[in-house]
Amino acid sequence: MPQTRFQIEEILSQDVHGALFLAIDGESGDEVLLQRFFPFGVGERGLDAEERVSYDHAIEQMKHLSHPKLRSVIDGGSDPVDGIPFMVTESRRGMSLQRYVSRRLISETEGVTMADHALELMEWFEQQFGRDVDWLSLHPADVEVLEEGCLFRFRIDPMKWLGLRQGPSLLGDLANLLESSRGWTEQMVAASEMGPLADWLRAVKSREWSARDALRLLRGEEIPVSSPAASAAIPKMALVKYASHPSPAMASRPIQAKSSMLRYGWLSLVLVLLSVGGGIWWYKTKKTSEDRVVHSAPSKKKGKEQPSPEAEVLKSKEANLEGDYVPQESREIRKRMGQEISLMEKVSAVSLSSSGKSLYIEFSGGGQADSRVRGRYLTELGMKGMSLKELAHLKGKKVRIRGKVTEERPTGRLIIDLTSSSQISVVEGR
Repeated sequence: MPQTRFQIEEILSQDVHGALFLAIDGESGDEVLLQRFFPFGVGERGLDAEERVSYDHAIEQMKHLSHPKLRSVIDGGSDPVDGIPFMVTESRRGMSLQRYVSRRLISETEGVTMADHALELMEWFEQQFGRDVDWLSLHPADVEVLEEGCLFRFRIDPMKWLGLRQGPSLLGDLANLLESSRGWTEQMVAASEMGPLADWLRAVKSREWSARDALRLLRGEEIPVSSPAASAAIPKMALVKYASHPSPAMASRPIQAKSSMLRYGWLSLVLVLLSVGGGIWWYKTKKTSEDRVVHSAPSKKKGKEQPSPEAEVLKSKEANLEGDYVPQESREIRKRMGQEISLMEKVSAVSLSSSGKSLYIEFSGGGQADSRVRGRYLTELGMKGMSLKELAHLKGKKVRIRGKVTEERPTGRLIIDLTSSSQISVVEGR
C-alpha cells in the first residue's frame, strides 16, 4: 500500500495498546481513522515476515465485509521498517458509547437494542466464515451510538484477529459491556434487577450459548430442541424487545408477556398524568408571568406609555428562550445548564487545547476570553467535518452554534457542547 495515501491530521488518543489518528484518504478525500497498535506490547517488536503475510490476507478479507452495524475497514498493513501493524476504517458517524454513558447510563430499551445489534453482527460473521469468530471490539470507546440510541455500530478488533487479545467468552465481553453501561457493577446482575435485559443476562451467564441462540432468546423466539441451549434455565419472564423505534425485523413480532404489557401500561398512564400536570404548571407559570407584566406600573415619557424595568427584563429573558444568546450573557446562560441553547457571535479563534483532546470555538466580545462562553468539541469523537483544519475557516465569521450548556472541569468555563458539524452554521451578513 502506498504510504502516502493516508495523510495524518491529528492524534485522537493514545495508550499502551497503540494510537488512533484522524487522517485524510488521498484517494477519496474522506476523513478516516487510522489505528497503529502494538501486537506484543509497547517497545516490543512488530510483525515478522510470516505474520505480515497473514495480517495482509486478513485485511483483504475485512475490506470486503459490509454491514450497517459494522464500521467498514478501508485498508491496512504494517510499517516496512518496524513491522508495527495499522488499520484504516471509515470515520465515526455517531458518539462513542464511552462518551454517551459519561452523560447518562443507557436505558433498558437501549441496552436490549445494543445486545440485539451486537448479536446480529456476531451471527452474520458466523454465516460469512462458517464458524464463530470473536472479532468485535466491545470496548465502550469503540462502540458507536447513533439515532439517539436506536442504532449501535461496532468495529473489528485487529488484536483479536491475530489471537493476541484474550478475554471472556464471546458473550462474556458483551455481558460486561451491557452491565457497565447500565451501571450494574456486580459480576452477576443483582436478583432485584427486573426487565428483559436483566433476565437475558442471568440466562446467558448460566452456561455457554451460541450467538444465534442468545439472539433468539433476546427476541423471545423459540429455541430448537436440538440446540444445546434448549436445556438451559430460561427466565420465567418472556424476553421481548420493546424499543420505541423497533427495527423492521422486529416490528411485526408480537409482544408475548402480558405481565410486561400490564406493567408498561401503568407506566404509560403515569407518564400521561405527569404530562398533564406539567402542562397545567406551565400554563399557571406563564399566566403569572403575563399578569406580572400587565400589572406592572407604567412610566410616562412625552405622553407615551413606557414598559416598566421589570417588564423589560422579563421580555428580554423570554426572547432569549426562543432566540440567540451572545457570549457576554454568561450569567443567563449558566441558568440554562444542561439545556440546549443557540449562541451567535463573531468567531475570534478556533484552537486545540494543549492536550489536543478539546477543540474550541472562541468568540469576540468584551471581557477576558477565559470567562466567556465558547463552543467545545471533543476530538476523540472523530466526527467528519470537525477537525481543526476544517473549522479554521470560521475565524472572523459570524456563526450560530447550538448545543447543550455544560461546565468544563476543572476550568469552570461555560461550554456549548458540540458533537457534529450540523450544530454550526455561518450567518455572515445577517
